Amino acid sequence: MVYTDIAYCDTVLSSAAWVAATDTAKQTAIDTGALWIDKNYSCSLTSPVQDSIQLANALLSDKYINNTLFVQPDQVIESKSVKAGSVETEKTYFKGIEPEDQFSEINLHLSSVCAVNYNTVFKTVRV
Repeated sequence: MVYTDIAYCDTVLSSAAWVAATDTAKQTAIDTGALWIDKNYSCSLTSPVQDSIQLANALLSDKYINNTLFVQPDQVIESKSVKAGSVETEKTYFKGIEPEDQFSEINLHLSSVCAVNYNTVFKTVRV
């Protein structure tokens, strides 16, 4: 289901990529954003569609147009070591934005009117 349209997105989005995109590209972005919502949330819709769902779909559309919807955020490998006498230990780990953090604003809008599909979202593998 599509939760918004090009006219609404044009009023709330202002990124250079969105403004420059063709209507066909914008509609593809909107459709892709709606698929992301449908995969990750179960929403009870009203007529008209709730503003928070429309805005979430628009924000996802902007991510798609800017090629950041399916890209993992930059991860930095960090290492710390501790030495006490002759014993030394070192821990290496990823530091940076967690994958779900890139959607925090979108999740905030959707969580007020939709239920999370826990079997599909927020799966982060930690090593």
